[in-house]
Amino acid sequence: MSDPAFYSREYNNRALVPEHPQFFARWADSSARARATMICYLDRRYGEAPGETMDIVPARKGDGSCMMFIHGGYWRSLDKSDFSFLAPAAVDAGVSLAVVNYDLCPRVTVEEIVQQMLRASRWLYLNAEQYGMDEDRLYVLGLAADDPGRLAAAGPATGRGDRAPAVARVSASGNARAGDDVRRREGKLRIQAPERAPRRALEKRLRG
Repeated sequence: MSDPAFYSREYNNRALVPEHPQFFARWADSSARARATMICYLDRRYGEAPGETMDIVPARKGDGSCMMFIHGGYWRSLDKSDFSFLAPAAVDAGVSLAVVNYDLCPRVTVEEIVQQMLRASRWLYLNAEQYGMDEDRLYVLGLAADDPGRLAAAGPATGRGDRAPAVARVSASGNARAGDDVRRREGKLRIQAPERAPRRALEKRLRG
């Protein structure tokens, strides 16, 4: 089918979910509470562009694993501050959380956003120890349009190099409303462990 109106209807999630403002408001409220009650390092800059910042919430226990989370919004909306609600469940599980911002379309192209995410993963890899994280336990996750698999594939496609140490695909049934919902839905959340590249290859690729 080549009818543009059909695809517009099918891919316009805001139109398909008319109550989406309620979800956004709940995310923002839960995220504000998380930032107010947890140790957070906000607006850490990984590049020079206005949107190249991330918020880091370190775990006090665990094996040093870190989730680099790329927020959704079809490349055009939302902000890292809307997703801090993921932190309580992650930290309780011993996993640090880094929620990454990027410049939004149409100010930049999707290719530029891909490059920003590759810079973010490189920065996080190089600075992991400063936040109590293991550079070899960095996992990239994304929501909706920001599926990390697309970013992993886009790196070599653009011919520009930097890659994240590992990519984890996340599948979940239902919409997580806040960190406590993530814990209750533990049985439905699955993270597939990635295959790792040899450490020397990672260092060469990420340290330059």
